[in-house]
Formats: sequence, C-alpha cells, structure tokens
Amino acid sequence: MLAAEGHDVVCAGDGRAGLARALAERWDVIVCDIGLPELDGLELMQALRAQQEGARPYAIALTGYGQPDDEARGFEAGFDRYLVKPVGAAALLAVVADAPADVSA
Repeated sequence: MLAAEGHDVVCAGDGRAGLARALAERWDVIVCDIGLPELDGLELMQALRAQQEGARPYAIALTGYGQPDDEARGFEAGFDRYLVKPVGAAALLAVVADAPADVSA
C-alpha cells in the first residue's frame, strides 16, 4: 500500500535483517512490527537508536500489542509513533506524512 502511494519500500523478514537494513542506509521513515522473530521490534529500535549517527529516521511501531505499558515501552525504545493493528490505509499514510521533513538527530 505504501509503494502504491509512491513511497520506496524495502522489507526485511526478521528483526536482525531489519536492523541490518536500517543501519545500512539512510531512511526517512521506518515502519516496524514489535512481534518479530530473531530480534523483536523493541530490541531492534533500541539497537538502531544506540548505533545511529547523524540522521534519525522517523520510527513508527505498527503492532498488535496495544496495552498502555506496551505503548510506553515502544516510546522508551525510540519509536516516534505507536499504532495498534488494525490500522487503516488512510491512518498509516497520514502518520507517514507527519514525518518531519528534516529527520536529523
């Protein structure tokens, strides 16, 4: 859906692969699930934020974990926004559009 709206989209099959992709290139926005194999989304985001230099991508958690403490842990890990599934296409596109134009650290 993001690609259909003109965004360049790259996917990873698990948390370790996602972290490697996130560190390998500069991204404006990262949309990440929390319940990932190998390395969960919270661990991924903590590691990404700890290893980043310079530009900081706008990070959106898109997850089924919807308890208040889940959201708090997401923000503590470094996510900028926390969305609980199901999320409609219009809502996700609006959050992606809210990403700051300058995502510098």
